[in-house]
Amino acid sequence: MRLGIDIQTLEYFVSKIKMTNINDIPRKDLNLEVEKMKERVGEEYPKHTEPKKQQPGKNVITPIIAYAKLYHSYLKDPTNPNLSRYKRYEYIYNNFEYLTGINLIDLYNEDMKRVIENRKTARRIEMDSVIEEVKPPAFAQFICDKTQEFFPERNYNRVIKPPTGYFSD
Repeated sequence: MRLGIDIQTLEYFVSKIKMTNINDIPRKDLNLEVEKMKERVGEEYPKHTEPKKQQPGKNVITPIIAYAKLYHSYLKDPTNPNLSRYKRYEYIYNNFEYLTGINLIDLYNEDMKRVIENRKTARRIEMDSVIEEVKPPAFAQFICDKTQEFFPERNYNRVIKPPTGYFSD
């Protein structure tokens, strides 16, 4: 299972903060609250002090761009066995603008360097920022809820100690 913060995770915490079922919140209101939370917990990718390090090919978004292009090549010819392994980059392709701050349409722009320089700042969401926002007990409950959701038949009492330490302030 993916270990990280995505939009569904933020939606989970918004519903818990509102103390209601996520399905009871109108989608428009939920999206607005998720956007507000993204602004509070989002952080800019670190900038390197040396400008050459921020050039395409040397910065943090270059691999994301490469993976999106590989997935795009898979989409053009999904029956090609040489391209089938690129199907795994679907998440990156579908969330490209969120991950990089670059519009997917600009992905094949000939002047990509200019696009990267003029892009809106890409942001990442760190678990630490979310934990600080929602507090450790809520995050620990999230982990327990997801563990139960993904593995409902498992009994973890034999292999791990219950995370009681995380349920206090």
